[in-house]
Amino acid sequence: WKVEFPDIVAVSTNKLMTQINALMDIRRMQRGHLQLKPASHDPARLLEDVETRYRMSVERAELDMLCNTSLPDKARVSVDAEVFGRMMGSMLWNAVAHAVRGSTIEVGFRSSKADGVTCYVSCAGRTIPDEEQDHLFVAFASEASAEPPSGTISSSALGLTFCKLAMEAHGGSITLHSPRPDREDGIEVSLHFAPFGP
Repeated sequence: WKVEFPDIVAVSTNKLMTQINALMDIRRMQRGHLQLKPASHDPARLLEDVETRYRMSVERAELDMLCNTSLPDKARVSVDAEVFGRMMGSMLWNAVAHAVRGSTIEVGFRSSKADGVTCYVSCAGRTIPDEEQDHLFVAFASEASAEPPSGTISSSALGLTFCKLAMEAHGGSITLHSPRPDREDGIEVSLHFAPFGP
């Protein structure tokens, strides 16, 4: 107990701060007060930072995390790194809430010169009906009508609302697929960044 208690506190604090920051950022963006500071970043480095911050939280929920940092070319992405980290935190908490215990949450990037860079978070679990998916991007709406698997961490639509607004501010977009592409279950959320450079 003495060994695990600090980890439990750290995970709970991480989740709470992610939700608080999402709510505050939503308010700032709605009022036009959130000033982004985009810069050129290596997607692989961004993903390594996310893995370092959230792997313990994922493992505490009896899940694993697979990070795909390999890209087909030397891609760059123009993004506010701090805001990107908060978007990824929100997406990962949603994945933890819906993933089947013992499964693997997949996180990674896809890149092409024509389409830019896509960052995705994918988890195994129940699918979300088409008619409910639009509600996932509305703050305070339930993530899905079905209850998340027993024992996982619950979440709200605050995170996805924040991600949608943040991606629009970056000139990008967000997409949700359920079931996941080429799979029969689960959820995949993708952030699409415009091609970088000339």
